Amino acid sequence: IEYANLNWNATDWLTLRGGVLPHPLSTFQEQLHPAWINKLPDKPLFAMEEGGIVPESTTGFEARGGFRTDIGKFTYSAFVTNGPSLIIDGDEAGQLDLRDFNDVNGNKAFGARVGYLPLPELELFYAGMYTNVTPSED
Repeated sequence: IEYANLNWNATDWLTLRGGVLPHPLSTFQEQLHPAWINKLPDKPLFAMEEGGIVPESTTGFEARGGFRTDIGKFTYSAFVTNGPSLIIDGDEAGQLDLRDFNDVNGNKAFGARVGYLPLPELELFYAGMYTNVTPSED
């Protein structure tokens, strides 16, 4: 499943959602990834399926929203998802397994994203995620 989630608009500035989500760390994954929008021949390097640093989707919960001010629009997101595991065998040893549909190691990933849109076409944002990565066997 690429993504399937339920959204609840709690207020005009807060939406709660859960399920298999496009990963909130990246504007590309959330807004530009679908094939009917993305007409580029390749994905950006950070979003590649092999070796990318931001997974396409994740399983978890997110609180997100935004509000307008006189100087532009501000957006925010806070999320809790299944954490990645460390691959310890084979050719991919030492890499992260970002496919987190099943929580194999019990670790959760916590993250947030804040953004500012001075113009409707331009978003400046900062995002981060924290998790404890252990092999799935441990």
